[in-house]
Amino acid sequence: MTGIGELLLVGALWAHAPLDTGKVRLKSVDVVGQKSSPAQQPSATVIQGKTLRSFGSVTGSVESLIKTLPGVVGQDELSSQFNVRGGNYDENLLYINGFEVFRPILARSGQQEGLSAVHPDLVGSLEFQAGGFGAAYGDKMASVLDVTYATALPKAKIDLGLLGQSVVLAGRGRRGGSQAFALRNRTNTPWLGGLDTRGDFRSRMNDLQWVGAVRLTATQTLDWVFVGGTNDYRVVPQSRQTEFGTVSEVLRLNVYFEGQERYTYATGFGGLRWRKITPRGQVEMRYSRYRADENERADVVSAYRLGELNANLGSDQFGEVSYWRGTGGYQRYARNRLFSDIQTAKVQQVVNTAERGQWTWGAEVQYQRFWDALFEWENLDSAGYTLPHRPTGVFIGPNDTVYAPATSLNLFSAVQDRAYTPNFKSSAFVEWAYRWESNGQWTTRWGARAQHHTRNGEFRVSPRMALSWDPEKWPQWSFRSAAGWYHQPAGLREMRSWSQSALLTDRLSQQAFHAIVAGQKTFYWSGRPFLWVTEAYYKSLQRLIPYDQDGLRLRYSPELSSRGIMAGWDNRLHGEFISGTESWLSLSLFRALEDIDGDDAGWIRRPTDQRYSFGLQLEDQLPQDPSFRVQATFTLVGGFPFGAPGGDKSTQVFQTPPYRRMDLAFFKVFKDPSSGIAGKPWNRAFQKLSVGIDVFNLLEIRNTASYFWVMDISSARYYAVPNYLTNRLFNVKAVATF
Repeated sequence: MTGIGELLLVGALWAHAPLDTGKVRLKSVDVVGQKSSPAQQPSATVIQGKTLRSFGSVTGSVESLIKTLPGVVGQDELSSQFNVRGGNYDENLLYINGFEVFRPILARSGQQEGLSAVHPDLVGSLEFQAGGFGAAYGDKMASVLDVTYATALPKAKIDLGLLGQSVVLAGRGRRGGSQAFALRNRTNTPWLGGLDTRGDFRSRMNDLQWVGAVRLTATQTLDWVFVGGTNDYRVVPQSRQTEFGTVSEVLRLNVYFEGQERYTYATGFGGLRWRKITPRGQVEMRYSRYRADENERADVVSAYRLGELNANLGSDQFGEVSYWRGTGGYQRYARNRLFSDIQTAKVQQVVNTAERGQWTWGAEVQYQRFWDALFEWENLDSAGYTLPHRPTGVFIGPNDTVYAPATSLNLFSAVQDRAYTPNFKSSAFVEWAYRWESNGQWTTRWGARAQHHTRNGEFRVSPRMALSWDPEKWPQWSFRSAAGWYHQPAGLREMRSWSQSALLTDRLSQQAFHAIVAGQKTFYWSGRPFLWVTEAYYKSLQRLIPYDQDGLRLRYSPELSSRGIMAGWDNRLHGEFISGTESWLSLSLFRALEDIDGDDAGWIRRPTDQRYSFGLQLEDQLPQDPSFRVQATFTLVGGFPFGAPGGDKSTQVFQTPPYRRMDLAFFKVFKDPSSGIAGKPWNRAFQKLSVGIDVFNLLEIRNTASYFWVMDISSARYYAVPNYLTNRLFNVKAVATF
């Protein structure tokens, strides 16, 4: 919690003036073509807050809904992180009420990550852009998730479940002001009990959010937002048993542990915005600050035995260990700490030049400071030999044979470094949008973004453009395109060189060029509205920093550089598959390749080259009793490439099994006047009331998060032991508003 109490609790609720957006309204989800807005963003999906579901989500976050959209891949149900169109989650932007929000850096897995920064019960609407976003947004290469908190909330909302609880209290002032307090508490301990590793697990996550607004004059408002959270994850492992292999060769790994691990994260964010409405637009000034204190402490010693099981169905010893292939040990020690402090000040103005035109410009200064203390090492042992093994050298001379034993033992990996990394970033953007009529309605947007960093003196300019057309002859169709350059400066994680135990602060930004063409069609089927959206995209990337992925941990190699290509095709069908309900399905086909400079291996697969993804969100209700409802989520994602540790990336030719998961939620709505359910006298105190049960991982498929590598020194063979994700789990919860 160091320094969190010093946070300036400031922020802003970002609100746009209402526009006639030409939306296709599908109940609570609005997919926006934005025919009448000259500042429209192509390749965007807009979702209203009432679409966010209280049931059927493992994490209860808005990101769980984003993962079902086309081009988005999420492969850890306990994490709010996702990959977009071949990029990784470090390439995504998150905004809350117009402020960029950051996340902890050191988290290694979904169990450790903590709560999402976005509170779903406060969301008024969100806009997700999978590429081609405008110059007003920051400096990342993949996507933007722009969340706007609601100003009109119920007086109180309570969400009680076995995995977590949430309370929201809201009120409005006499002069049109409003504020809301939201408190969340969640634990992952029930999930951890279903993993292969047995032991004492403690997981507790909490956060508090405070948002508000006050009207100063008829044209001026002052808004704020505060987000503060803590996460404490502790495990004392005892044993682990994992079976893996093929039908003809089934192996069993038994591991016995001693020691413990503890990971703590404390984060705080605040921002303040002053806004004034002018006769031709609006002007606003913002200030925000983010601080985080992250700690990792681990000291675990383990011993393992690897055996082959009897696979003979007719044998009395079927399923028992036939013989032991090898034994070994493993020790991991870590004392890592990272303190982050980021302050941002920004001014922005929107000027309407004519009925059909609009200028937007902004300037921003950001002061970044990181204190990083890293001390981590791993020691591997196989059959009494320390890895990497250095055998005794034998030299045969003319008169004698000389034996040269190894004089030292080397750790498998070790890194130790302390660094203070300040950086002053300045950026500015300008954007012009215009709308005109010619055989339909046309909208164009041109803009550019510039940034400069004092850390390495780098200066970059990123031009971007977009064009959309709503043809008059085919009113059910809409076409749009976007192109532009995007520069992502190297962050602390990208600058960390594990081979050199140092931060390479002179590393230049990664560059991506986006080209997108898209079309959407609205139609009716069985009297119900539907929307089909299809997009093709191409990305050309330069100065990439290669990386390896282990769960949520990305280990970059800033001493290397590569170029990349990403291309794909996204589709989404959205509508009322069942009358009165919201459903959609998405399908994406894509490739993500890179060519590392100087390795002579040519084009190889990136860690995010999973090739396909399919998502389904389905909601239904009983025809005879609409108060009984079911929500289903199904995800299918191709496997990611991997290989043995320490090898070249070109040797990562293996592929994990596909990620397959289905979650169900059954619930009873006792009262909801907006749905025609009036309720009973016993629940007159509630505005809305629902009670239900969640069934997570209904099919109980064991998906793979990463691999634990075991080596048999006698055969010099590596074995990839899968680290599985969560099993089936039930959750009971009740949601009430007042």
